[in-house]
Amino acid sequence: MASALTWLDYSDSDRRQAIEVLSAFRDRESRDELGLGSIRDSFAEQLFPGTSTIQTRARYFLFVPWIYRLVEEGVGGRGGSSAKRARKLEAELIAVLVASGDADGTIGRRAGTDLQRLPSAIYWSGLRTLGLRQFSGSREAYHRWLDQGGSSRRERMVEDGDPEATDERSASAWLRLPPPPEGFPSGVSLRLTSADASFLQERVRSAVPGTFLEHLLTKDGLIQTEYPWDHADDPTLSPQIAEQLRHAEVFSLVMHGAALLYNLLLAEHSDNDERVATYRGRLGTWVAECGELDRRLAAWDLQRFWEIVHAGPSHVSSRTVEFCESWVGFLNSPGTVANDLAARALVSERERRLKRARARLQNPRALKNWSGASGTERLTFRWGISRILVDDILKGLIDA
Repeated sequence: MASALTWLDYSDSDRRQAIEVLSAFRDRESRDELGLGSIRDSFAEQLFPGTSTIQTRARYFLFVPWIYRLVEEGVGGRGGSSAKRARKLEAELIAVLVASGDADGTIGRRAGTDLQRLPSAIYWSGLRTLGLRQFSGSREAYHRWLDQGGSSRRERMVEDGDPEATDERSASAWLRLPPPPEGFPSGVSLRLTSADASFLQERVRSAVPGTFLEHLLTKDGLIQTEYPWDHADDPTLSPQIAEQLRHAEVFSLVMHGAALLYNLLLAEHSDNDERVATYRGRLGTWVAECGELDRRLAAWDLQRFWEIVHAGPSHVSSRTVEFCESWVGFLNSPGTVANDLAARALVSERERRLKRARARLQNPRALKNWSGASGTERLTFRWGISRILVDDILKGLIDA
């Protein structure tokens, strides 16, 4: 019997996390092999709320509401389910963006009408976080609400002067938006207009004030830095954000060593001398980087670190805390971890607990599927996509 994945009506955050996990299976460099995802996501949600690693460009925060406003207004006819009508419009958008000449970041550029993960699914949670989506349920619940006449009922309440629906926004599940281009989705590109950019900048300011994401949108120029913590010494940054960034930097560096050791063990178990040499070399580079942060590592307040982690929305298990703290214990002599039997046993046992029968270090068949690099990049807490989204908005403001 063939396996299948079925979406149930879970929360937006559950849905987004599941999609990101599936996406990570296609990204061998950034896979969460040692179960650090809850810590990563806690920092990411505090620094860059509303974002996800599977987003691509900022204008989708407007494309999706614009499409659903058309569905609510019955554009294209009332026949068929709202989900099908929305999908048709999203497919039209793909074709328009591909033809625009500015297709970098177009969701569905290759899959076209066969696209399974639609922009509306990818951005659904973020739209709620930034306050653009006023409907609180899942996308599937919203489709059912539309099919049951929810939008029309609200419109009638507004027309009849119902006191529960006197707000203009009550006629839609969406916040009042800048108007879409004439003929939307025809003729659009991924480039934000000045009005679009100003609107999204204000949305971030209103919905997630005091975050690093909001701070970045006060900049005059585009973001040029490689890592988020490159901004930690910015004098205009709040002490709270600076502290988050410094702890994120240390954690990212510290646990990078564990990920590299894991891949070294896989290389050794695969009897691949070339890969063994590669990971021993990368661990040597990691040791040098630890030396550069030696004072910071020695003074790292682990208790304060966990307080910041637990302030985020993600639940971090006691076993994850125990694993991280055990690994930190090896930092007194990072140059020895490549050959340290206790460090090796810690990483191996962590994989066994997480994957059980699928653990590569215990299962030769699973080991054969190792591509040579799994989770080998440093954690950057959604910096890559957040920088793109911020730059999209800043470009729109600069071009104004």
